[in-house]
Amino acid sequence: MSGMIAGSMAPDFEYFFRMDVKSLYSHTLSGIFLFDIPVALLLTVLFHCSIRNALINNLPSFLYRRLAHLAQLDWLVYMQNHKVALTLSIMFGVISHLLWDSFTHQGAFFVEYFHYSLVTLDLFHMSVPLYKVLQHTSTIVGGLVICCYILLMPQSEPTQPDISLKYWLVVTYLSVTIVTTRMIFIYPSYSLGIVVVTTLSALMIALVITPLILKIRSAC
Repeated sequence: MSGMIAGSMAPDFEYFFRMDVKSLYSHTLSGIFLFDIPVALLLTVLFHCSIRNALINNLPSFLYRRLAHLAQLDWLVYMQNHKVALTLSIMFGVISHLLWDSFTHQGAFFVEYFHYSLVTLDLFHMSVPLYKVLQHTSTIVGGLVICCYILLMPQSEPTQPDISLKYWLVVTYLSVTIVTTRMIFIYPSYSLGIVVVTTLSALMIALVITPLILKIRSAC
């Protein structure tokens, strides 16, 4: 599951690395092997070895009860023992992402092949391209499926550590600092796409760095 999720996200990480809505490599055939698969592998390691336990321990109890069992997984050992399955699941995630993009982005293969690049729907007194409707509808449906999946997960009753206010303060501080630095000092731009990409990128960086900062501080 981790491999498929990471693979489905990996092509968009060129946006997050750039903090810009710009992709030159990750959505190409060569990019599958040179960018997407390596990035997906890196994402699984970063999540399970840096982000996972600290994040799970500081989630609300209804999420903690459903996800706490994941903290017991030794991901590096799992990777060693499931190389083929992990690689295939990553490739499935990457290909499914790129395939769906080809139906939902301007100028994409199937948008042009089926000649619906100029087809629009009237929604809320606005003319919206059909490919945009497909794109955003699939995002909403996907989010709802994830929510339903989490709600249906079996619950355990482990003793949850106290949620750390310090953890969330550091995550928030780092996220705001990164967004502010990018948006104001490095390359000022305030389009919606760039704001969203930069904010998500900053949050992910903060989730990686925060556990390391707190470990260093507790060791001092």
